[in-house]
Amino acid sequence: MRAALIRLCALPAAVALAATGAAAPASAAGGRVSAQDRAFVAEAGHGGAFEVAAGRMAAQQAHDKGVRAFGNRMVADHTKAGAELTALGKELGLEVPDAPSEEQDAILTLFGTTTGPVFDCSYAPVEYFDHVAAIGAFEKEADQGRNAKLKTFARKALPLLREHQTMIADTLADVRCTAPVPLPTPIPIPGD
Repeated sequence: MRAALIRLCALPAAVALAATGAAAPASAAGGRVSAQDRAFVAEAGHGGAFEVAAGRMAAQQAHDKGVRAFGNRMVADHTKAGAELTALGKELGLEVPDAPSEEQDAILTLFGTTTGPVFDCSYAPVEYFDHVAAIGAFEKEADQGRNAKLKTFARKALPLLREHQTMIADTLADVRCTAPVPLPTPIPIPGD
């Protein structure tokens, strides 16, 4: 009788939870997937695609050799991480975005209008703040995510994201930006 009563009371809660999309069972791959997990996958997918696209532009359009090298590193590292996230998303039954968000597309459009030192002075600060935001998102998933495999993915990626932030901070310190940079106001920061 008690077990039947528990099942009866749990049914409306399970239906409500499923209707909100707050948690859905994953295919035994690290447990349930919460709304936090889904938001993280979307943000990480868009962010990774942005990093690859912006990195390719940096490799071609930058004046500073450090900015070009950083761009190439973004392409390599974020392509690898994107493949891992896509495989994990498939395992969990989640769609992983493979393109930048609309806001990120706007930034890429701006980058496409610049070359040389102006590109460097546009790209480097955006990359710095993008990595600040990414580190925050990955820390949040590692701490508050529900799915164990996504939490592990986030935790594993954090040292590399921190390395990227240090790299672009060092590169930014070497780039000489003497003229105002033509950025939109307010500056849309990926991951915001």
